Amino acid sequence: MRIDKIYQKLKEQYSEDEIAESYMIPETGTVKEDETQYAISKYREERLNQMSDHEKVVSKIISLKFQIVEHVKEQSFSFHKTFGSFLLEYIKALGRSRKEISKELDLHYTKLSRIINDREEPSIELCYRLEKHSGELINVLNWWQLIKKKEEFILS
Repeated sequence: MRIDKIYQKLKEQYSEDEIAESYMIPETGTVKEDETQYAISKYREERLNQMSDHEKVVSKIISLKFQIVEHVKEQSFSFHKTFGSFLLEYIKALGRSRKEISKELDLHYTKLSRIINDREEPSIELCYRLEKHSGELINVLNWWQLIKKKEEFILS
């Protein structure tokens, strides 16, 4: 159905003001709520500016850990959220290159790339290395659960 026909049908049932109002987003907050939101966002911005680079990296890694935990709890499996994709996010959070990380993990660069692209399955050893590398912020069990979630999906 063409748009002008849809508009004509709507115009038969509703006034132009009612149609326009249905497409507008209503104001949700009061002035006091808006001021509170502004104060909170201002405080967050100030706090982020005060954080050192190390604190920012730690914050990103902890956030990644919570994402892993939430993903493992979900009933469904997504090929967009695999061990490799979370490993890539971990590397991005560190702000370092894949080559540097592969050396630090004592893993060949090609193997790291294959794991990130889900062409090769990671080992439990890599999970232990990642735990140590993250300063135990993301433990071995979190990494291992990502592997198991994919295996369970494939088996089912």
